[in-house]
Amino acid sequence: MATNSLHTNGTFSTFPLWGKLFSDAGVSPLSNTGEKLALAQQALTQLRKAKLEQMIALEDESQKAVLFAQFDHEMELVKEAIKTGHRDYPLLDTKMVLTDDGEKPVLFRRPANKEIAVADWLNFTIHKSTFDSMKREKLKGYRHLEIDDCIVTNSDYVYACGEVIQDIFGFGIESKMKNGINYYNEAYKLENGCGTICIGGQNDTIMITITGVGCTLGKYGWEQDLHAWLRLFAHRPKITRIDFAFDDLESKVASIQWGYEQKDLGGYKSGGRPPAFNIIGDYWNPDGSGTTIYIGKRTSSKFCRIYEKGKQLGDKESNWTRVEVEYKAHDFYIPLDALLHPTQHFLASYPCFHAFDHETAPVKFEMIQKAAEITWEKAVSITRHQFGKYLSAFRSFYEDDSFLLDILTEEKHDYPTRLKPLYLDYSQSMPPMPLPA
Repeated sequence: MATNSLHTNGTFSTFPLWGKLFSDAGVSPLSNTGEKLALAQQALTQLRKAKLEQMIALEDESQKAVLFAQFDHEMELVKEAIKTGHRDYPLLDTKMVLTDDGEKPVLFRRPANKEIAVADWLNFTIHKSTFDSMKREKLKGYRHLEIDDCIVTNSDYVYACGEVIQDIFGFGIESKMKNGINYYNEAYKLENGCGTICIGGQNDTIMITITGVGCTLGKYGWEQDLHAWLRLFAHRPKITRIDFAFDDLESKVASIQWGYEQKDLGGYKSGGRPPAFNIIGDYWNPDGSGTTIYIGKRTSSKFCRIYEKGKQLGDKESNWTRVEVEYKAHDFYIPLDALLHPTQHFLASYPCFHAFDHETAPVKFEMIQKAAEITWEKAVSITRHQFGKYLSAFRSFYEDDSFLLDILTEEKHDYPTRLKPLYLDYSQSMPPMPLPA
């Protein structure tokens, strides 16, 4: 599994440089061309100089060489991405839908060149230490006091994070929510329903959610900017959920009928049992309200929706069909590069998705192997079910059970890796403790 190697042997503060790099970026595609490239080159040069000065102080020459190579590689990746990326970002577009109140424009994003899908929801976490530079600045005025972390509050971290979100997406923090969410103690709303920032607990992490609205309203090229910031500057970044969306405005390929037919054709089966399949809405009695197909379970690590987007918005005659796939990091490792290559991961969701794009090779997310623990009772049940008849036959042949066990077991006294140790409770069979006189 890949890791953010830049932070394995030390950390460095780059928040001011990143803010300078992207604070002037606008929503126009032109903001990511020559002007932004020149600013990026200048800021990255300063960053490299600061990092080199820090690494030179290291005594371990081998460690120093590894860090130099890692950092230079990251710099080249970012410079190349900024240089070429402005031609390959999704573009904001408008689709007119006809409702009972007349025509209304609906914003959506057209995929980048050579892509068919876009990111439509994002949850990611970072460690609070990402903003240690902010913490050090605030504590400068308290050097004469006995200080501790209580001087730097959760809101300080949240608003430092909010500045980065503002730089990258173009929207910031709106207000603090009354209660925490997502198992965090505190939560803050981003502007216009674009997402949330959560903090408090959860191993000192900060969780950022960018909703579908936030993905749509974000600055042009936000995927590249966020990807670079997470790789270069964030500590312990992790994508915990990402949704991909594919829009077929005229239902030329994707449609409810196509989605229903794939169920019987095995189009959603990737091995093992086929996923759960549910269809709701007006499929059986069409009235223009629309139909939705659900593939998989809402609580699983992969969940798909195929629905009539235009009809959902009120246009009874619309042909607009949307396909959304939601990935969670329960069973999948979601790399940061998923932000840059949505199509290859979207196509890998189900075999039938090759119909959307015949040229792009699908790339599956790496599965996280989890060894489930087996209880003692379950182990006995499995052994009886699979080998009970053999053991019964052996036992009738060999008179001595101990001899039978000796020939069936290995000389090594190792327990199965997944078998939960059996702990016997003798407390109920012990005589009661004498009461004090």
